[in-house]
Amino acid sequence: VKLKGYLGERLDAMIERHVIGTDVDYITAAYREKTETKGWWQTEFWGKWMHSAVPFVRLTGDAALREKIDESFRQIRAAQLPNGYIGNYTEDRQLARSTWDVWGRKYTLLGLFLYYDLTGDRSAIDCAARMVDHLMGQLQSGGMSLVESGCHRGMASCSILEPLVLLFGRTRDERYRRAAEFVVAEMC
Repeated sequence: VKLKGYLGERLDAMIERHVIGTDVDYITAAYREKTETKGWWQTEFWGKWMHSAVPFVRLTGDAALREKIDESFRQIRAAQLPNGYIGNYTEDRQLARSTWDVWGRKYTLLGLFLYYDLTGDRSAIDCAARMVDHLMGQLQSGGMSLVESGCHRGMASCSILEPLVLLFGRTRDERYRRAAEFVVAEMC
């Protein structure tokens, strides 16, 4: 289906400017810098961009965009700390109230799954598994409720449920099923 007229022109312009035209260095910078202390949400942007870029590449085969997707993944993977964390928050602000840390981790995980589904690159699943292992370790060692983290009484943080289920589906590792069950228990 190809939209024409005003709506088609607007859609084409959006794809050109905001999908193809996205500066991957810019949207991955927060992951490298890890300086966020104000509670902002920059780490949702890469995953959301992947939600647009990957389907467009599948549809069109656009080689230049595919190269950007690959480069963005390399940057995200390189930003992963040895403990598994991929995000923009300083260590003392991770999981804090009134932050979007876990929300951003959710979108990062979703972006990693989109990359894996596009490429079959198993390192994307490995990154995701290390991220989840780190998060669950933080929650267990810190004695913190997931509902107490983030914004909107845990609603934003508990949305991590979707990528946990997706990770379990891709790995069949029982740790990730139990992690999903933990989130459901937290929500209840």
